[in-house]
Amino acid sequence: MITGQIDAIQMSKTAELPMIVDFKCSYTVDEEIWGMQAHYYKYLAERNGIKVADKFLFLQLKKDGKKPKLVEINFDEKVMSYCIQQAILFWERKKDAK
Repeated sequence: MITGQIDAIQMSKTAELPMIVDFKCSYTVDEEIWGMQAHYYKYLAERNGIKVADKFLFLQLKKDGKKPKLVEINFDEKVMSYCIQQAILFWERKKDAK
């Protein structure tokens, strides 16, 4: 299950579009799940009229206060397609369960 909310949509001096930024406190990096989460966030932002870059930044914060790990994730049409399919399947199952 993927849950969460967009932590930031940030503009940089060198980018044409704002970028989705997410802060993570998890012990390990899970690029597959984080990548899906980023694609869902992009979908939701753009469905609401907010154009965002095809690059996402995830910052894994360290509990000991050390420097966070930066994970860059790039948009992938195949991942987006998979995410949309999974969302449709989730809602169909939820509807059938009623």
